[in-house]
Amino acid sequence: MSYKFKPPLITHVLREKLKDLYYKRKLENLNNDLVFIHVPKAGGTYLRSQLNNYLNVYIDDWHEIKLHHLNSRQKAIVCLRDPIKRFESAFYSKLHMKQNLNNKESELYMRYPDVNEFTKELIANPSIVQKYCWGNRSVPMLSRYSRLSYWFGSIRQIKKNRSKILNVIRTEYIDLDLKDIYDLYGIVPDNIKWKKNKKPESKYPKLSESNINYLKSYLAEEYQISNYLLSSFNKHSYSNTLTDENRL
Repeated sequence: MSYKFKPPLITHVLREKLKDLYYKRKLENLNNDLVFIHVPKAGGTYLRSQLNNYLNVYIDDWHEIKLHHLNSRQKAIVCLRDPIKRFESAFYSKLHMKQNLNNKESELYMRYPDVNEFTKELIANPSIVQKYCWGNRSVPMLSRYSRLSYWFGSIRQIKKNRSKILNVIRTEYIDLDLKDIYDLYGIVPDNIKWKKNKKPESKYPKLSESNINYLKSYLAEEYQISNYLLSSFNKHSYSNTLTDENRL
C-alpha cells in the first residue's frame, strides 16, 4: 500500500535482512522445485490444501517466502486478489477467524468498529492510523503483510525475477487458474477434494462507495504490481473497482 510512514527502528530492517538470508539458504537446501508464495487473504488456505494434495510444493506457514528467495531451479506459484477486496477482507480477518479476540485485536475493533470507520480515519489522519497499525500487528493492514512489494519487490525486481514464476492464481478465478497448473503437470484432481467450502455471507459492513474511491488511489501500487504480474501471464487486470462478488 502507498504510504509515507515507515517504522523507525533499525532492528526491523536488520530482522528482515536476517530472515532473507535464512529463507534463501533454506530454499537452497530443499528438493522442492515448486514454491508457493502465500499472500494473505488471497485464497491461500484453499490453495495450500490443493497444492499439498497434488504437487510437491514447498509452503511456508508464516507467509515469509519472497520471490527473490527462490534459487535458479525453483518456480513460484503466486496467489493474488483484487487489492480493494484484499484490504476489506484483511480488516475483518480476525473477526472471521476467531471466536475470542485477544486484547490487541479487541482494542483495534473498538477503535475502528468497521472497515468504513477505519478508512475514514485513514483519510483524515493517515500517519496516526499507520503508526497505530505498525504498533498493533494483530490485524496487519498496514504492516509488511499489506504490501505486495514485501513478496515481489518493485516492478524492476519482478522483471529481473520473472523467470522464477510458474503461474499466477487469482482468487476470483481460483479453480480455473489451478486447472492451468494441473494441466501442465497432467494432474486430474479428485472431484471430492476439488470442492471448496463456501464461506457464509459476511455480516459486517462493506466498504462504502466513497471509501472505495479513496482506496483506488491509496492502493495504486498494489494495482500496479498485481496487474504487471497478471499481464505477464496474459490474464485480465484488476480495474480499481469493487463489486459485491467475492468481497470476503
